[in-house]
Amino acid sequence: MDMLTGLVARSQALLFVAEALAIALVAKNVDDWRTSSFDDDQLIVGQGNVALGIRRAGLLLGGMIAMAGVLAGTSQDLAADAAAVLLFGSAAYAALFLARWLSHTVMLRGISDDGECAKGNVAVGTMQCGIFVATGILLNGALSGEGTDLWQGLHAFALFFVLGQAVFLALAFVCQRLTPFDDRQELLRDNRAVAVEMAGLLVGLAIVLRAALLGPSQGFHSDSVGFLENACIGAVVLLIFQRVVRGLFLRGVTPARDLRDGNLAVALVLQALTIAFALLIA
Repeated sequence: MDMLTGLVARSQALLFVAEALAIALVAKNVDDWRTSSFDDDQLIVGQGNVALGIRRAGLLLGGMIAMAGVLAGTSQDLAADAAAVLLFGSAAYAALFLARWLSHTVMLRGISDDGECAKGNVAVGTMQCGIFVATGILLNGALSGEGTDLWQGLHAFALFFVLGQAVFLALAFVCQRLTPFDDRQELLRDNRAVAVEMAGLLVGLAIVLRAALLGPSQGFHSDSVGFLENACIGAVVLLIFQRVVRGLFLRGVTPARDLRDGNLAVALVLQALTIAFALLIA
């Protein structure tokens, strides 16, 4: 009996995985339709366009990270679980597209991100990948709570997505202002070191914000205040650590100069440090 129960549970799990893959395929086709001025698949497969490949990878990975929050929840029954995966999986990819537009408006204003990716600008593609993955991490936190029904869960998802995106974009905007060079101009000239470091910072911020989203609900007001308090404290601590310890791990490094000069090796180490500290803080 236990073996049969285990086989049924594994079969249901495979069904949910297949459902998640189907949702991701629909999202990929929606993205192809959105960028109908060029053929994404032909540029990725036929011409090896790395920028579009990285961007597409971020979209798919961000969506799967988000849906992992649904799949990790408590099971109700087969019909309810399948409905939850369909509803929240679709909502997650819709939120990813919305987040891409918001980030484009706030962080990448003045840059034709799709056009730059089509031209092969790897820096812009890397930045978009970071935006998708960071948003997926935020959505994972928003989808990891326990709700009594789909409507309550959808309400909580919308609330925390709005709060998370607002704080995330505000912090990203502040970080851009603290940068001693014009990061958008560096992206336009395909400075991959700047893109890698910025994408790492976005992912690090998302990890900290995701931690602030977790925990049992205490009501709309308490949840909102608690999230804002924990998110801001965590983000400030992350930014302080990020700047203080750089010299300990990379002696003689001048981040602004090295990033502006396109030193990708320095950018990779800085990205790893930022994400590592974010995980510790979270």
